[in-house]
Amino acid sequence: MRTASLLSPYVLYPKERSLSWHERIVDRDNTYEFTPSDGPAVLPIYNLYRNMPNISAHHHRFLGISLILSGTGTACIDKRETPLTPGTLLFINHLQEHAESFRTRRVEKLILAMLPSVIESGLSLSMSNGMFRAFSLTEPFFRNKAVNAVALDDNAADRIARSWCGLLHAYNTGASDDAVIAHTRSLLEHIVSEHGRRTAASSAKESAIAPALYHLRMNVRTPDVAAAIASTGLSKSHFYKRFGEEIGMPVGKYIMTLRISRAKSMLRSTSLPVSHIASDLGFYDESHMHRTLKREAGESVAAFRNKNGVQVDRKSVPGRSRRI
Repeated sequence: MRTASLLSPYVLYPKERSLSWHERIVDRDNTYEFTPSDGPAVLPIYNLYRNMPNISAHHHRFLGISLILSGTGTACIDKRETPLTPGTLLFINHLQEHAESFRTRRVEKLILAMLPSVIESGLSLSMSNGMFRAFSLTEPFFRNKAVNAVALDDNAADRIARSWCGLLHAYNTGASDDAVIAHTRSLLEHIVSEHGRRTAASSAKESAIAPALYHLRMNVRTPDVAAAIASTGLSKSHFYKRFGEEIGMPVGKYIMTLRISRAKSMLRSTSLPVSHIASDLGFYDESHMHRTLKREAGESVAAFRNKNGVQVDRKSVPGRSRRI
């Protein structure tokens, strides 16, 4: 990787003291957690380790992602060892013990620490793993048989590092909370996309219901549960049993969770009328989407859009003029 030319403008940019790791993260008996803060619970950093043989075993009270830029070593996550080489991408959740040992005198990493509320306002560490697996941006952290690491080729690692640098730049130069969150979600989308490409084959081996999950995610508007079950080769009763064990919720609840997640994303990132979003995601009608978001997310569509500063563009969907 072209580490020096890629990172130097961001690494050398003056940082405010309040944005450092030690100001945002506290160590409580080998468990790292965010200190109380008015800003978003997200911390992107670039770390250079010199002559450091290891990082001792610890837990995080947040979700963590690391990208190895240079150096080699071994990560041990819940007693599973993973080699660390340039381009290795690590996912660590709040339940896993994590340690690292380094074989080289110099190791460079990009690190992102965040609470799940940065992804969706209703998510918290107290929720079940099944709930986290229902959201595409947290699913890689909570695989049934965790795939904690993927190896990226140079081009993929370069793309992700550039997105990471954009987040670093926004964070370290005092960008608004909304801008930092937007950069974080953009980075996560890049990371999850690359993660999905490299774990598709292993996912199918890892879980018998993986084909069904893929079908439901790709057909959230009009999901065909019978076709999803057929794609697994399992009997109906066995499928529902496995689904409940792995995802932690019924199929219908999972589909609605996917719709709510997509609805939030579209409300946050587009100016489409609510009627169009409701139709596109398979809600019965606009009022159904309003009621569901209010019940499940705890706030109205209008409040959600006002908070994210989105103005409705009624011209974006010809022939639609219904109010939000």
